[in-house]
Amino acid sequence: MGTDLIRGLKALFRSKKMRYKELKTAMLERNQNAGSPGAASMASSVGPPKALGEKILADIPAELSTELKRLEEMFIVDRQKLKLITQHLVEELEKGLTDDGGDIPMNVTWSFGYPTGHETGSYITIDMGGTNVRVCNVVLTDCKGGVELIQEKFVMPEGLKKSNAETLWDFLADCTAKFLDEHKPSTKEDLPLSFTFSFPLTQPNIRSGILQRWTKDFDVDGVEGEDVVPQLEKALKKRNVPVKIVAVVNDTTGTLIASAYKDSNMKIGSIFSTGVNAAYMEVCGAIPKIRHRRLPPDLEVAINTEYGAFDNSRKVLPRTPFDCVIDEESSRPGQQLYEKMVAGLYIGEILRLVLLDLHRHNHMFKGQDVSCLRQKNSIDSLFLSTVEEDKSDALHDIAFILNSALNIKAIDYELKVTRYLTELIATRSARLYSCGIAALTKKKGLETCDVGVDGSVFNKYDHFRNRAAQALKEILEWPEGSSDRISLYSAEDGSGVGAALIAALAIHRSDPLNQANEVDDKMRFRSQLTNVGTFAIHFTIIPDQGTQVWAVLPAEAIFDESYVLEAAAGAVNLEVPIAALSRALRSAIGDKSAQLRLTRKGNVPLLALTVVSSSLVPGNIPVGPEVDEFGAVEHDQSQSATRASAPRERETVITQEIPVKVLHQSAVEGLHEPRCRDPDVHIILPNLAQLKAISDRFTKLATSSSKSNGGASLASGTTGPKLELSANMHGSLKIGIATDSLRISSVWTGLTNPPLDPRQMQGTELDQLPSERMRQLGNSADDDGEVGWAKVRIDGKDWGRVLSVGRLSPKVVACNLLAYDISNEYMICSVLAFGRKPLLAHPSAEDAAISIG
Repeated sequence: MGTDLIRGLKALFRSKKMRYKELKTAMLERNQNAGSPGAASMASSVGPPKALGEKILADIPAELSTELKRLEEMFIVDRQKLKLITQHLVEELEKGLTDDGGDIPMNVTWSFGYPTGHETGSYITIDMGGTNVRVCNVVLTDCKGGVELIQEKFVMPEGLKKSNAETLWDFLADCTAKFLDEHKPSTKEDLPLSFTFSFPLTQPNIRSGILQRWTKDFDVDGVEGEDVVPQLEKALKKRNVPVKIVAVVNDTTGTLIASAYKDSNMKIGSIFSTGVNAAYMEVCGAIPKIRHRRLPPDLEVAINTEYGAFDNSRKVLPRTPFDCVIDEESSRPGQQLYEKMVAGLYIGEILRLVLLDLHRHNHMFKGQDVSCLRQKNSIDSLFLSTVEEDKSDALHDIAFILNSALNIKAIDYELKVTRYLTELIATRSARLYSCGIAALTKKKGLETCDVGVDGSVFNKYDHFRNRAAQALKEILEWPEGSSDRISLYSAEDGSGVGAALIAALAIHRSDPLNQANEVDDKMRFRSQLTNVGTFAIHFTIIPDQGTQVWAVLPAEAIFDESYVLEAAAGAVNLEVPIAALSRALRSAIGDKSAQLRLTRKGNVPLLALTVVSSSLVPGNIPVGPEVDEFGAVEHDQSQSATRASAPRERETVITQEIPVKVLHQSAVEGLHEPRCRDPDVHIILPNLAQLKAISDRFTKLATSSSKSNGGASLASGTTGPKLELSANMHGSLKIGIATDSLRISSVWTGLTNPPLDPRQMQGTELDQLPSERMRQLGNSADDDGEVGWAKVRIDGKDWGRVLSVGRLSPKVVACNLLAYDISNEYMICSVLAFGRKPLLAHPSAEDAAISIG
């Protein structure tokens, strides 16, 4: 191929005008012109690629061989580990269905039962995935199982993932309006619309969905904790789009329903694309967290597992240092850890970090310009697929794609190592993915079934399906030579056809929730309170920016024996207007005492804040005669003058009423305080305003330094440096930044390491806690070593948001309620815990429990 053409391909590729499809076409043309080898000498393996590795290790430098063996130990997941992961996954799936919950949300979708094949009608669907928005007109015909579909894809613009709610929903509404203008005739009636939203939702019903958290590296302001339906409806109404949202669907649930529409043996729907997830049918009687709905125990409802969040508590997954970097540099550190090791959005980035690490240690691409390789996400899953398709002796296609995509001219052994690492990482992904499928079959006791899998990685990565099937055989211990008992198939269109089917079921089937909701709506106030000491009051505050604050207060701090709420679920959930609560709390500052009570006026539930203040009455104001304990008026004239002239204390009682809304249990099912491992260090922060000012200053310095040095970090390919926060168990806290051009830090000493409430800890004895072991180590604030110090790296902007939580404003609130004392000023007494979680707050034995996540 000519030099000019190669130069042109590189320019096109770097400008993103040319994608891997075009690059693969160009490679095919080059092979036809040059004559590609006929026999494939490097066939891909199904299991762990040890044999291929041994062949490569024979032809490479000794130091690189040692590094590859180290990487093998990191990335190869053997049968025993697969079975261990699967068993833990089964336990977490069960836990997610309980009231307490676990790492895996196990979201109830309120999509009841499988389709019959006789569903009919015309439906508009919007599918918002990780990279595209797809709008469809789906017609379910009178012919059983018949479907007609018109669709159009819209690529998400750069920056949409990090934008705000209005920008996001306006884009979706524009896509829908354009599609209907071209493909759907005008109509007087609103068209039924099913919205496929591929993110974790808490669904009070099929027509509502509250976003629990963003995944797939999205971070759109103003959506987390909100119902996505009204937000999208507002944008659609603004453009006069003639639709009515009748169902909110997760793409995984849609995949399950669409696959079962064609094949009754389909029992699991799965997604393997930018993210990873699965859905299945569960009987209501096996879901303790919805027992208050009083649904028939044998009624089946679709569960969207969201098991991409599996092992967020870091108990069983074999995470590598590269996985840790992926997590730390993501928009949601500490979340979706399973997904970040498996899904298509991340496997290319893992390969990039491995290659970059080998280059940094002078094992690969010596003397090469790797600036393209340093760019985050410069390698994606399609890159891996393309590399693995080259099985020729000379690996011409791998050389071509490395040169064209990354401007790297690799020599022979570097081409082989690149291909081997690609297979190593992709094989781990497929084998870990199979753990989720195996866990669902074990949980449901399925000996045989079909699994419908949708997603570009599964459908377009040639070797993925066989590797996953091999891992299933190992986990489920099928006899040698037997056929697959759990079969993976390319799924039907879940986000289009599946969403339309769910809409049809929602419209035409009677809703099993209706009767149960009629009973739940009768929940009312009672006039007697029993066992008040056994209850605790939980506050959850969700500001616009997504930071959640949890507070736990003893019941007697709010209730007295005159008021109580009774509910079938054993809990009452209230929505409190934070602005009104903030004003009421501010009014109590400096007063003698205050009590917050739950009461009602007529049928309106209220929080009543009673504030008792006192003031001194000047002596020249008559105060009237004294009354004795029997009600008699004393007339001792000798003391009357004294009583009239001495200053007296006057008490004033003011009650402010805050209207509240009683929420249904389903509205808060996804709001669980995160389970945190025992902290390595816990310390009370210094003045938050001072800490925030210094943190903001450091963040600006780090950003400025990063820009002046060309951006990316050599070690991890990050787009910018982060704050380093460290502390020890001897009252020292350090915050700093470190870049190629500067290193600066600020140190606080004499801070408090508060005692921890053993009831909040996982350790059986306090002296066994990690923090107690850390206390025995270094105690010098000037010690630059690692001994005795716990460290986390945090995004400066996110840290600034956390430090702003303590402000009483209409968007955030701090709960600091004392039964008989109101402090002179309101502040959050934050307790920062250092460990594997970036930001955790554990309560002391006497403070209200406040967690920042």
